[in-house]
Amino acid sequence: MKSRLSVNFLLILYVMVIYNLNMKTLKELRIKKNISIIEISKMVGISPTYYWQIENKTRRLYYSLAVKIAKVFDKKPDDIFYNEF
Repeated sequence: MKSRLSVNFLLILYVMVIYNLNMKTLKELRIKKNISIIEISKMVGISPTYYWQIENKTRRLYYSLAVKIAKVFDKKPDDIFYNEF
């Protein structure tokens, strides 16, 4: 029983780390392209608050929006968000 809990805990921890890496990557991509949250939110048609929430994992990301965000960075959605789904 104890080892099963350990395995489950490690799996959850791994998923959390991957999720955090992807959102960190999204923020890094935005900063690397020198785009503000206000600018990118206008580009994809959402409010700056909504975009900030996506970057900070407090708002759900829908596929159609993931496509729009990926286009800003000249990438496919899977390149940025693959581990989220």
